[in-house]
Amino acid sequence: MDFESAVSNLLQKYNALPESERPKKLQKLLQHTNTARENLSEMNDLFLAEGMQEAIGSDAEHPHNGTSQCLCPACPHKLELERIELFYKDVFHL
Repeated sequence: MDFESAVSNLLQKYNALPESERPKKLQKLLQHTNTARENLSEMNDLFLAEGMQEAIGSDAEHPHNGTSQCLCPACPHKLELERIELFYKDVFHL
């Protein structure tokens, strides 16, 4: 299995989990696998460094002032990013 297929499979399985079980399952994985924490941390660093290379959504939906900062009054992407950051802090004890 190639890397892209493995990551796709991982994300499909993760999405299939009930949202309330996701943190527990990841913490269990990290507790039982010595290198999982290091690997996930490295992957997280790569995602942060490389990013998606483009904004989520279109400019028509989310106006920008020539920067990558969204000007929406209640941007759903900002809320999602905050939720993800809290999740990483909890899982990796940051």
